[in-house]
Amino acid sequence: MAALSMKKLSSLRTILRHVRHNNGNAQAINKSPTYAYIMEQYRKNSVTDAQYCQEQQEMAFIAETYATYLDAGLRYKELYDEFHHPERTVEETARMVGFKLPHDPE
Repeated sequence: MAALSMKKLSSLRTILRHVRHNNGNAQAINKSPTYAYIMEQYRKNSVTDAQYCQEQQEMAFIAETYATYLDAGLRYKELYDEFHHPERTVEETARMVGFKLPHDPE
């Protein structure tokens, strides 16, 4: 059971880290409606498993899935920014590798 709570806490921290990253202002995150909603859901569902006989780890699974989704989105953006460049001209590519193109006679 302790491992499950650590997993839930880890998912919560991951989600809040992404909220903080997207918010930009780390000082005011406690006043953010997103933060308030996430914390309300975690508190409300802390006893869901025993109270309503739902699938044992349903909310933990949803939180972990959402945290994974946020991580994957951030990694995708980083990879996209690193490798997606507009087409280069032949001259720019030649300059990158240290070649000079021959000049056309005019």
